[in-house]
Amino acid sequence: MAVKQHIIALLLAGVLLVAAAQSASAQQVAPARSLCSVVHYTACYSDGECFDTPIDPASVPAFITIDRAAGVVHATEPTFNDQNSTILDSAEEDGRIMLTGIQDGRAWGITIIEETGKMSLAISDPDEAILVSGRCVSLDDLDR
Repeated sequence: MAVKQHIIALLLAGVLLVAAAQSASAQQVAPARSLCSVVHYTACYSDGECFDTPIDPASVPAFITIDRAAGVVHATEPTFNDQNSTILDSAEEDGRIMLTGIQDGRAWGITIIEETGKMSLAISDPDEAILVSGRCVSLDDLDR
């Protein structure tokens, strides 16, 4: 009888360990710092016209860094004079990281799919909406 109880206890412990491991792997930690490239840029105006435009390095940074720990989004090129924008809100849901903020009278929102790094950025004001797509990689992994 003691052997049977011992086997049942071992089986139960194994099931609990598997469940704990699955729970831990399901709770991925989103990167605190990311580097994102701008791949595509579309501008839409209040008259309903939208234009896919080439990335103009004078008006759109080719790369941005996101530092969730510091609460800022940062344009990386010197052309942008180290412009920062404060992250006002941050959320994670269904494998997505969502960030929002306001800069120069414009609202912005970023969504990043954690698994693939796909990124979308929307910037809006009453006269214009800018839609940007790109890719992000974790900078946290580079520190290891």
